[in-house]
Amino acid sequence: MDNPFRLSCTFWFTVFYIVHTLFLVVFVMTSQRTSLSNLNKSNSGTAHWLSQRVWSVILIPITLFFVFSYVQHLGLDYKQNLLVYKNPIMAFLTFLFISITLLHFKQGAEVVIEDYIHGEKAQNLILKINTIFFVLMTTLIALALISIVFRHYWS
Repeated sequence: MDNPFRLSCTFWFTVFYIVHTLFLVVFVMTSQRTSLSNLNKSNSGTAHWLSQRVWSVILIPITLFFVFSYVQHLGLDYKQNLLVYKNPIMAFLTFLFISITLLHFKQGAEVVIEDYIHGEKAQNLILKINTIFFVLMTTLIALALISIVFRHYWS
């Protein structure tokens, strides 16, 4: 059996990196929006457009890694897949892929909502629902992956 202290450190290391990534994503998005809106206060669409492009470029290598690793584990059963995702690095990279994909989806949905929903109240409500969906799904994914890592090390 592994050392409980080592297992605890590995678990908290994974939790730290997932939370750190969430804060980093929020920080980058906030600073990006602030700096771009200071440059061009009359057009917030430019900041949104540039933000979508930056996250799209970041998503390319992460998607390639995720697809290649997924294909390698395609024929594995449930328990074998759990063993793959118990690795904190694999769990973290999976979280990164899914959370940035959800962010990309959120940004795209915002554009569609702003273009096709014309009532201001309805538009604001749907934009809030879109944001809540993003935060909820990202939190659930983080908790699920932390649970897989935690359950492996503490069972």
